Amino acid sequence: MKMDETNYVRKALQEALSASTTHTASSLATELGRSVGYVTDFLRHRKHSLGALELRSIEQILGLSENQLMPPTSRAQSLVRSYDPDESDDAQIHEEDPSATRFPPDAVKELAASAGLGAGQLITTTYRREGEDHVAEDAIRDDYWRIPPYFVHEVLHARTPDLLVIQGTGDSMEPTIHSGDRLVANTAHVTPSPDGLYAIRDAFGSIVVKRLESYGLNPPRIRIISDNPRHGSQDVGIDEIAIVGKIVFVMKLV
Repeated sequence: MKMDETNYVRKALQEALSASTTHTASSLATELGRSVGYVTDFLRHRKHSLGALELRSIEQILGLSENQLMPPTSRAQSLVRSYDPDESDDAQIHEEDPSATRFPPDAVKELAASAGLGAGQLITTTYRREGEDHVAEDAIRDDYWRIPPYFVHEVLHARTPDLLVIQGTGDSMEPTIHSGDRLVANTAHVTPSPDGLYAIRDAFGSIVVKRLESYGLNPPRIRIISDNPRHGSQDVGIDEIAIVGKIVFVMKLV
């Protein structure tokens, strides 16, 4: 899909949600059978596309007219065409997940770029073909980590495929985390509870590591905290935050 078509869909969907009195981005994602941040990720230019049939389902859920979310140039093909992410012309596209055969089953993958402990670090992106869609993914390093299974299960209370290693950079989380530390995130844990350290995406799709504290009800609010007092904090709604995973282990340089 051309970028102007993708932006048309985003703008139309954002306007529809703003006008809705019954649905938010997170409740819409839930009705679609997706993770709570799925629609928010799309609206913020992140890592997935919306297929034509999925857009039709959204129109029905929100009570919109048929093709209201479709770009005018695509409406005639709406049932046979899918929406690709706004990749560049030289984006790397894989027919299937390349890591499926590249890594052993007990491999713990590491992101190919660092996560910011202040400003976010832009993450290299690759695209994988999934049916008719192109799914955008964060690029990972060619090498991998191996963490003993007993430690994963009994200490981290996680599954090996859900773990992701991220290298931190910056000083906003000092003295808890220093630039160069490796952080292990449980990507299956995407709800900001309990309070603690989380890898999250900022407004530009970059990954940052912050301390999250939840407060309030109906709806809950999230305070995004930097442990370094020289850096500020921010309060956001739960629909405004996209969690990559909970930090469960820190490997520190000495």
